[in-house]
Amino acid sequence: MTLAEDTGPERGGDDLLAAEYVLGVLDADERQIVSRRIDADTAFARLVEDWEVSLSPLAAAYREVEPPVSVKTAVDRRLFATAAAVSRPAEVRGGLWSSLAFWRGLAAAAVAALAIYIAVPILNPPVEQPQARLVASLAAEGSDVKYLAVYDAAHHEVGLSHVSGERASGKDFELWMIEGKN
Repeated sequence: MTLAEDTGPERGGDDLLAAEYVLGVLDADERQIVSRRIDADTAFARLVEDWEVSLSPLAAAYREVEPPVSVKTAVDRRLFATAAAVSRPAEVRGGLWSSLAFWRGLAAAAVAALAIYIAVPILNPPVEQPQARLVASLAAEGSDVKYLAVYDAAHHEVGLSHVSGERASGKDFELWMIEGKN
């Protein structure tokens, strides 16, 4: 008798494969292959059943315990990285500054603000304020002669209108304009 026969199944044999199947240590592809073999090969199915019977007292000795939420979350994150990232709240994923939705929303708001900033002056141009006109009444003391002087700042023109009074015979009206700083 060899050491393998004394202590358990030989490496690579059907007995070892059945034990690994019952213990659940096979990867998904191997597990599917063994599962199909159980359906097709009755001798192999008996080996699996024998291992289930012999290992069932071990399973009965332990009670079922739910893992802590942190352990389950860590396992899920490693196994299903994309699904775990989607199900976690934004604070856990990195906060507001790491949020793609935040930056997309901010960019959309900035584009909208720029469009409004550009469109408002084009659609609603500012009303030009009329240029102020300066008006002065010209009258000499002791005379009923009066003139109205109007300065149009937009056109840089001065207008003079005779309002009342007659000129004396042999005399003429004179208007002198002196340029200067004032």
